[in-house]
Amino acid sequence: WNHLKFFKKSLKGKIVLFNLTVGLVSGILVLSSIYLIGTYTLKKTIGANFQQVAEATSSNLETLINYHIQESHLLITSSSILSVVEESNALYEGEDSAAIRQRILEIEDRWVHAQGVDAYLLEVLNNKASLYLKNFFNQEGETTSDKNPHYEILVTNARGAVVAGIQRPAHYYYGNRGWWQEAYHQGQGKLFVGTIEMDPDLNQKVFIISSPLMKDDKAVGVLSMIHNVDVFFNAVTTARVG
Repeated sequence: WNHLKFFKKSLKGKIVLFNLTVGLVSGILVLSSIYLIGTYTLKKTIGANFQQVAEATSSNLETLINYHIQESHLLITSSSILSVVEESNALYEGEDSAAIRQRILEIEDRWVHAQGVDAYLLEVLNNKASLYLKNFFNQEGETTSDKNPHYEILVTNARGAVVAGIQRPAHYYYGNRGWWQEAYHQGQGKLFVGTIEMDPDLNQKVFIISSPLMKDDKAVGVLSMIHNVDVFFNAVTTARVG
């Protein structure tokens, strides 16, 4: 009798243990399946949403950049800007390249140190090209506030010297800058659309678009638009994915 009683208890314990084991294993499998399926579904949903946001952002960026490229092209066709550039280039006629470069670098040195360049500065900021630029962007609703996408818009002649701008440029000579050389393209002219980079003068991240001013299929100058990265890209980079 004792043996039979012990056997019943042992069998009952095994059945309970078996049920617990099966239940635990089943629970683990079910929870694992739910986790894996849920994670997969969530990733697919987020991935699809992110793809849509990425495609929309890419399209908006392309539209925005093309808009500013067209804006740049519109500016370089202005007779006010082109005439000032041609007048500046005419001042170098009869001089050799070495003398011209030396003169430009002398002005650049004084310009950076703000010594004896008042006449040049007034001429640059108050000629008809600069006035055209200022009027153009005032009509566009741009101000000098933090919402202005442009840090600077400047025009240089065929030697890289500034001839117009919406405000005082940090330098007089830009002929040694990569964006200027790419846009001037050894006199052949070529649109330059840069990448985001740190401007050493502004100590800010900038995005530069430069267009050559053409006359008789020859580049006679360069117009450069130096954009505030935060403002420029803000409208199309604020999207978030959960």
